[in-house]
Amino acid sequence: MRFDQEIYRRQNEWREQEKLSEKVVDDVLPSIDETMTTVAGIDYHFADRTFFDGALTLRIPSEFKLLGKEVMKQFLPACRENQLLLSDDAAIFTISLLQQNRKLEQKDLEKEKDTYCQVLPKLAAGVHIHAAEILAGKHQSLVWIEYTNETVTERMYNCLFSGGLGDASVTGSISFTYAQRQVKDIARQIALSYTNRTKKGA
Repeated sequence: MRFDQEIYRRQNEWREQEKLSEKVVDDVLPSIDETMTTVAGIDYHFADRTFFDGALTLRIPSEFKLLGKEVMKQFLPACRENQLLLSDDAAIFTISLLQQNRKLEQKDLEKEKDTYCQVLPKLAAGVHIHAAEILAGKHQSLVWIEYTNETVTERMYNCLFSGGLGDASVTGSISFTYAQRQVKDIARQIALSYTNRTKKGA
């Protein structure tokens, strides 16, 4: 066999090995449905948690606790009255939930997405939108936006989701540093666990 043919053969073998490696990685992506899930080196136990008087259920780490108003203001200086912020001692990521007194129907999700894409770059410095789509969840569809913004000390990655909740709506945001951006896979799963428990539905 000629030398160039041998090189070609080995390159093909390497490509096949890379494909197999990629498949293995995909198979072991962390899942919030597991009893224990490791996220950025931290072990979490995900469970269904209810919010806003039982109207909303999300599957999030059982280790996450509601942060007090004073602590929340440090993370979210412009936080509102009906806003919740959850995290744990490791603070790898935070989950913010804001209930708004406006109805958001499924037919209006595309318009909602476009509005966020227009408004977000005006709200914070260095905002760059990486993804904007409508997620087809198990229970209902949601607006989903991934964006980064610059803070005084670091670059943040944010996963925003928004959906109807009876006669109201909820906007959630899962935030982490850009260095921990692999958390976005878990963030998407959390958003997809969004379950509307109101009698009227979405």
